[in-house]
Amino acid sequence: MVSSDNGHSFKHRATIAVDRNNEDLYGEPALEATADGGLICVMRKSDHVQKPLVMSFSSEDGNRWTEPVRLAEFGVFPFLIRLPSGPLVVSYGRPGVWIKINPDGLGRDWSDPICIIEGDPAEVGLHTCGYTGMHVLGPNSFLITYSNFDHRDSAGVPHKAILSRRIDLAR
Repeated sequence: MVSSDNGHSFKHRATIAVDRNNEDLYGEPALEATADGGLICVMRKSDHVQKPLVMSFSSEDGNRWTEPVRLAEFGVFPFLIRLPSGPLVVSYGRPGVWIKINPDGLGRDWSDPICIIEGDPAEVGLHTCGYTGMHVLGPNSFLITYSNFDHRDSAGVPHKAILSRRIDLAR
């Protein structure tokens, strides 16, 4: 959707992804600008079944989008940022919490998954809800926030907790 009157009204610009076979529910989109001025949208592909996290691209200001392609083997609620130095970072979860990094900011070639919290595919909500948030801190650093259902206090007693961790990328 796009507005030309500061959000008072909207008109349809484009549909990012549609499942013409009625097998998948595209949802939980995360949108970010790429280093070449395009757009990338990372989406959850299903609602209650583990399916791949996918991404689509637009080089036409969101007027047209590519067909979705796989980004990760699974994933819920992707969160996507671009650091001032250029890299794209996506976080996602369930099972566990993970990040992937795209060094050139174009969104095509991503690192292997980097584990923040391990997860059990047989019990996807056991250790974390898998939802994350991120905030840019500097040219090569960001803060990731996530739930940890196994966090231990100073006495070693487990509690559910919301944690944040600073991550600095090597220059």
